[in-house]
Amino acid sequence: MRRRGLLGLALSAVLAPVQAWSHAMPNSTVVAQLKAGGLDLVAYLPISELKAATDDGPAADAGEYVLRHVDVVGADGRTWRKQATAAEADTRDGVAVMVVSVTFARPPDSHARAARLRYDAVTHRIASHFVLVYRREGDALVPLARLQAPATELPLPLPLP
Repeated sequence: MRRRGLLGLALSAVLAPVQAWSHAMPNSTVVAQLKAGGLDLVAYLPISELKAATDDGPAADAGEYVLRHVDVVGADGRTWRKQATAAEADTRDGVAVMVVSVTFARPPDSHARAARLRYDAVTHRIASHFVLVYRREGDALVPLARLQAPATELPLPLPLP
């Protein structure tokens, strides 16, 4: 019995530093709001993860970075027009984040019954990073998916309004 106690004490002494240094990595969040003729998307990227994914690139370039890593593609294969409308620093749940807003416009005469969202910001470089995707309906957020490389696409709940 005494040996078990000593073994337990030895194991806790060895594992204590590991537990002290381990912590959850912050994830990104994307909120999509469908609208007539398109989609508004807001991405919340932890600045620490953004810097790691961009080799310490300036957080101020987050809008351009997200534009390179997000698309909406219609069922007809055409990519929707996109524009970053805002990128600003904020804090969410104690984590410093960049908040990037992107507006998508559906091509004229495109099929509004199906589209796919492709999003791989940060996940293209950090395989353990994941993105929680929500759809905004009024004041409510409806969970859609958890994206983690290599699965970085999901169907959008259409038809659009």
